[in-house]
Amino acid sequence: MIERHLKFFVAVAEEENLHRAAQRLNIAQSALSRRIQDLEAELGVTLFERSKRTMQLNDAGRDFLASAQRILADLDRARADVHKVAEGSMGTLSLGYNEIAFRHPAVVALLKQFRVDNPDIHIALQHMISGRQAEQIKQGALDAGLLYNHYVDDEELSALHLFEDSMVLAIHQDHPLAGKPDLSLLDLRHEPFIWASRALAPMIFDRMIAAFQAQGISPRIEMQVPYSHLILDLVAAGFGSGFVTRMVEGGEPPSVRLIALPDFDLRTRYDLVWARRNRSAILKRFVDEVRSHLGQPGGAAQQLR
Repeated sequence: MIERHLKFFVAVAEEENLHRAAQRLNIAQSALSRRIQDLEAELGVTLFERSKRTMQLNDAGRDFLASAQRILADLDRARADVHKVAEGSMGTLSLGYNEIAFRHPAVVALLKQFRVDNPDIHIALQHMISGRQAEQIKQGALDAGLLYNHYVDDEELSALHLFEDSMVLAIHQDHPLAGKPDLSLLDLRHEPFIWASRALAPMIFDRMIAAFQAQGISPRIEMQVPYSHLILDLVAAGFGSGFVTRMVEGGEPPSVRLIALPDFDLRTRYDLVWARRNRSAILKRFVDEVRSHLGQPGGAAQQLR
């Protein structure tokens, strides 16, 4: 094996004496001499100037010593790295997310801690809507995803429930209804709304419509937008009112008020989702750490509902 030949060569080069090198390597001097001769024969050059007492490197030997030491160091690093990869402490975790996920302090905290605990694992973040994340996870393009309001019954997926949040009305502070006590959906039946895009969030879109219909009314949707921060900006600009998750509280423009409506009790949920068949050691490490961060038991992950 070339690695053994290189180790034998380096030992002789450093000791400059065949006997001492043989003692260092714990092999017979005659066997070590043959190994050095075999190496020189394989390379087609003489590496040492030999005398009865010493073996000193010639110019070719000195040049080869630098290469040999570098190769052995690279092999040691490769051996250490492959063990890290096998145990899930080194490599890449491909993680999907949507724009709302990093607004929650729990998500920020757990990802920050994971990176601190696992400096040799690179988290490759990919921004996409929840439905697309689920597809990419099943196809193997993503290891896991942070899914928002993506309720599915899918035997291919496993999940950890991260947290829930409520939805609140974003309304301009100068709106006549902004200061009304006990504001309700019925009060808003004629108001223009900036709505979450159905193309990007069909589940929450339909649930919001259903909440209005339960009161016997339909919302007047003026426009659909993809992100909650756009809803807040458009409300601030006077284009209408909209619903956002409570977690945006504190980040709304000064002219926007956030109001909880008693007859609009919609809960949004967030899950960490991955494919059941994914046997990645890095994924297992990540899921276990998220579970520990959340204080959840380490048994089988709950299936998405």
